[in-house]
Amino acid sequence: MSVKNWFVVALIGALTLSLVTSARAEEGHTATVEVRVWQSTRDAQILFVHARPEGGRWDALGPVHLDLSGLSSSGTYRYGDITAGVALPLELEPFTVNMEIRVWQGGRNAGILYISARYEGGRWDTLGTTRVDMRGRNSRGTFRYGDVALQVPVPGPVSPPAPVEPPGTIHFSQELTESDRERITYYMRYTEQILADRFGAAPQPYTLYAAKDWKDAHDLLTEHGESPDFPRERSSGACPPIATNFILFNRSCQRLNASVGYRVAREAVINKRSTTSLDSDLYFGFLAYVSFAADGPEGEADNATRYMSEARVVTAPLAQIHATGTRLDARPLKFLAIIYLADTFGDQNLIRYFKHLSTGGNTETALEHTFGLSLEEFHTNFESYRQIVAPPLSSETARIIFLGDDALEQAEDIRRIISAVEQWFEEKFDYPALSAVWRVDSRGSHCGLAAPTTIDIGQPCMLSPGVYAHEYFHRLQNERSAPESLLVMKTYPPFMLEGSATFVGNVYLASVSGTKWSETRAGIVAAASRLTIALDDPTLRIQPGSPEYSLGALATEWLEGRSGNSVADYYHALSQHEPRSEDGDQRSDRAGERAFQEFWGISTDEFYRQFACWRERGFPLAEVGEECAPTDSTPAS
Repeated sequence: MSVKNWFVVALIGALTLSLVTSARAEEGHTATVEVRVWQSTRDAQILFVHARPEGGRWDALGPVHLDLSGLSSSGTYRYGDITAGVALPLELEPFTVNMEIRVWQGGRNAGILYISARYEGGRWDTLGTTRVDMRGRNSRGTFRYGDVALQVPVPGPVSPPAPVEPPGTIHFSQELTESDRERITYYMRYTEQILADRFGAAPQPYTLYAAKDWKDAHDLLTEHGESPDFPRERSSGACPPIATNFILFNRSCQRLNASVGYRVAREAVINKRSTTSLDSDLYFGFLAYVSFAADGPEGEADNATRYMSEARVVTAPLAQIHATGTRLDARPLKFLAIIYLADTFGDQNLIRYFKHLSTGGNTETALEHTFGLSLEEFHTNFESYRQIVAPPLSSETARIIFLGDDALEQAEDIRRIISAVEQWFEEKFDYPALSAVWRVDSRGSHCGLAAPTTIDIGQPCMLSPGVYAHEYFHRLQNERSAPESLLVMKTYPPFMLEGSATFVGNVYLASVSGTKWSETRAGIVAAASRLTIALDDPTLRIQPGSPEYSLGALATEWLEGRSGNSVADYYHALSQHEPRSEDGDQRSDRAGERAFQEFWGISTDEFYRQFACWRERGFPLAEVGEECAPTDSTPAS
């Protein structure tokens, strides 16, 4: 089964049995359901399930053949579902509880079986997930079996359900259209449903805000009595950090579903506390896990595969990373740690960990209470799991991961492109390959994506050298930026991050193709000339393949021409200017401005004026980096 089917949650089989006794559900009652799982000793993939009320007959339900077509998020467990109607041993009038039972089987060790259960419409974390002891044998030795007794809380007297209001409220800015509002609301409700159905998590009432840009968000928050921690005139086009209660719906935040998913998931565990680095890692890993689910089955599977590819680059054990406080290196493992827990104990148990923390528990007690693990056992078991699903890269050639038949067929050409790009970067920028990992997926519809430890190339750009250079430059930006500057300062000014990568990618393309720079540049100028938005417009953000890439590339060309400095060194210069507390809520932008002036020898205000003048003149190559005097048709500012 392909990786894109990993996250399809399907009801594999359903059989309802109505058992009638004199019963009436009363508050506080429980029903005991006995479940027997049979497994063929000749073929471990053949499984049957019996179920009965306590003391009843085994033929009350089953045997039901279990179709293990479902796959866990990392593909390491298969699962199948059945629904069983079980009568309660109460005395008044007939009452039947429908039980939903899920059986998990280890993908690599088919002898490992777990059971999850809940009453229909209940929460998965009510009963948790139980390992099945399969030591029983039938008389002929052809099947082994294991029994599990499930104590099921029973709902009170049945009455028509009262209308349930969604927990989340969202306020929209005037800038958002009705279509925008519908999309955001859909992802919000969809994520709430995922949290309820898949994780047994019900967010308490919460409020989110949705705006078009930072200025719009500032006004919206202020209007509703909030206190924004950023200036109204903030120009950064980045998406808000996870730990915020607002969403920007602009071209910078393209993956709106994931952005909404992060924030709704955060509401489900908002009261948790962190006592160790592991708590923090599991928190952010859980938010990513839920947000990927909001991306739909295919998007969820693609994101999981990418994160596992990134995790292969990290060689240090997670326990060592926690002990040394090297937080940056732990990022690829946050999601993998959640995948390990979800695959081993089930999605519904994840939220129980955070609930235990929120009620005053610490890491050790939360691990023991939820998963029956000590901290040492967690780290040991996680490393064993990691060796199976995301083993460290074992050789230089393993740095290039090919996914899909087309990628494998083009493997030699792709290797040559990567080798040439890395050699050029080493010669031009003194930037060695280090531990860069390339993941080329001919099944991916994207062009390129630079993750913290992995560079992704998709089908449309699989043989496009300029794209490889563009994404590799993003890796250089990450490497040369200090961790403190990764989130904000490396995007100062906003056009520079993608604009400089586009410029370098095109310079590389011209150099390897033997094309004159003036000819390559003509295409960049043509694309930029289709734009009317100003380079310093706070709503300007660069979307993959859009003309804004070209506008940022020309801005980078002008700055290099004026100063004689290489943009590859700019990111190290940014990391040397730490924010100052006296600058208040503008400290990041002001630190970025100091770095910009020192490195390029010009303020951003003056640069924007010069660039607008040069742009009005048609971006002449002969005037790159020169003082631009307004003509009669050129505005002075």
